[in-house]
Amino acid sequence: MNRGKSILALLVAAALAWAYVATHRPGPTGGGPDAQVSVWQVQPDAIGSVVYRDGGRQITLVPDWSQDQDEPFIWVDAATPDAAPGAPPKPGERKTPPALGAFKGNAVAQSTLLLLADLRAKRLLGHAEALELARYDLAESRRYVELVFADGRPPWRLDFGRATPGNALRYVRTHTNDSVYLVRENLVNGLLGDGRRLFDNQLFPFSPATAGRIEIDHAGRTQHLYQVTGPDRRRKGWAARADAQEGDPLLGEIASRIARLLADRYAPRDEKLPQAANLEVRLYKDKEEGGRSESAWLKVFSGGDETELALSSHTRHPVHVKVESVNEVLGALRKLLKAH
Repeated sequence: MNRGKSILALLVAAALAWAYVATHRPGPTGGGPDAQVSVWQVQPDAIGSVVYRDGGRQITLVPDWSQDQDEPFIWVDAATPDAAPGAPPKPGERKTPPALGAFKGNAVAQSTLLLLADLRAKRLLGHAEALELARYDLAESRRYVELVFADGRPPWRLDFGRATPGNALRYVRTHTNDSVYLVRENLVNGLLGDGRRLFDNQLFPFSPATAGRIEIDHAGRTQHLYQVTGPDRRRKGWAARADAQEGDPLLGEIASRIARLLADRYAPRDEKLPQAANLEVRLYKDKEEGGRSESAWLKVFSGGDETELALSSHTRHPVHVKVESVNEVLGALRKLLKAH
């Protein structure tokens, strides 16, 4: 290698080294640009509730670990102040959905709880006393989240300030150590708006399509559905016997209609239900290798005009289900009876 090439190689190496140092300079956290700073950490089951406030609006998450140590049942209260009545919607205009009130939280509610239990930031800016809080909209923040503990210790509070350019990060202030951090903007996305992102509309803990057997009680009769695999071992269907070689399309329609049943909204927790259900569904999931068998049930009570009351092992509390969805299941059942 001649002298010119040697000098060029040294210059390239020096440039690469300088670029690495320039892009990997330690910030206030002592880590690289993608380093995460622990803001606080607590066992999720130590949290009695999560309270989110944004001005006059409040959303509360109350986890219950009593029946499942792996996944809590989260009750969400998203009641909003009464709004002034507005003008009726114009023809063709979308009607504003009614407030959800209180309901069971979904996977977004669970992930929000876990993220707040192990809160991490992208960067620590420093102690609040050493910073100009107004610059970050943290001097008098009316938007914050609190972790309220089951053992009665003082709650942990996190105030939200303004977002950074590009809206990827947001300034926050924690009162546990009175410091300011930068966190991801999507940290509490599920708590924004009316809480609809937290709403669990499922009636079963698993999809009916994954069940091995379904039992349906209606009008004094019980219908059994077994999920069977065809001769080619790929095509699945629903049959009246477990040893059937192929599925019955009418039974497949019933199973698909059941899978479409969803909670429209939650009724008050103390809602009184009729003694007898008009429709009962029980799902049984085959035991997987190394796992456990699962089951679930649903009861639907007739009597509503647009929705009917229902209760399931997954919801634990009464819910409203659209009448048209229930009628589709009953219609498929009647079609089967006529055919047989």
